[in-house]
Amino acid sequence: MAAPTLLMHRSLRSALIKSRCAAVTVLLLTAWAIINLFHALLGPVQHLVVFIGTAIAIQDVPAPPAPGEIRGVSLVSTELLLSGLTEFGIAWFVAKTVYGQEPFTALRKVRKELYGGPHD
Repeated sequence: MAAPTLLMHRSLRSALIKSRCAAVTVLLLTAWAIINLFHALLGPVQHLVVFIGTAIAIQDVPAPPAPGEIRGVSLVSTELLLSGLTEFGIAWFVAKTVYGQEPFTALRKVRKELYGGPHD
């Protein structure tokens, strides 16, 4: 097992590993981060598709959206982007602290342990 990068008492680390609390935390934070990053991109892409669809339908350049609408979409997208990046950063921190690995590698390791696969 790789040495942890941050100071943590060995018994706490082993308790978190055995109980799978850290794995569940990393999994949930990573999933929430991916969902938030997807939704952060969804708003602007949706507006772009509507703009292009309208341009095709009327065969001309449509009127630009209202400034308030652009500002609202930008604020929501920025909030979701920052939230997703924060959640992934916390997942990275937990995985590095407990497992000494990045989140996806730690989750693969736990999955192999659960299903009885070969250990790295």
